[in-house]
Amino acid sequence: MIADLIATKICHDLAGLIGAVRNVSELMISEPTVVTETGELLNETTRTLSARLAYLRALFGTENKAVSESILQRYLETLTYPVTLVGRIETRWLFAVAAFCAETLIKGGRIEVSPQRIQVTGETISMSPQAEAVLRSAQPAKTASTILCDWMMILCISARKRLLFEKTANGFSLCIYPV
Repeated sequence: MIADLIATKICHDLAGLIGAVRNVSELMISEPTVVTETGELLNETTRTLSARLAYLRALFGTENKAVSESILQRYLETLTYPVTLVGRIETRWLFAVAAFCAETLIKGGRIEVSPQRIQVTGETISMSPQAEAVLRSAQPAKTASTILCDWMMILCISARKRLLFEKTANGFSLCIYPV
């Protein structure tokens, strides 16, 4: 079940970019006079696709025990609104926490990571009630709308970490405790 939900998440995150590459390719063939503009668009789209694919591989891949903070930074640069990451991401579970937090920042914001706490602030935070329930219970719900939160919780549990969710005036925080 988790594998199916992860596959759905990956397909959802990449489908639009692959469609954009296809559309640009078709435009380059049908309108050869706009090759320069479409070439630039194709280059930008493939850079974004590459960054998101590396991010998804680091997040969900089984062979990636070590994570690269630069992969997460490149992914954050592909988001519509800027998300600033402050602090070090040195473990896969923390990579998953930062990825989940970034997806809640609809209009951009800031993720501050310290050994004891992750603080998320932004103009617009969007978290489904189901994801919030997963955070409060520390038990994966295994639904399509919570898969990133579920995966984060699975990695935290395997790393023997517990997250305590707290809403704040302009975001939320996740306090980190050893289990």
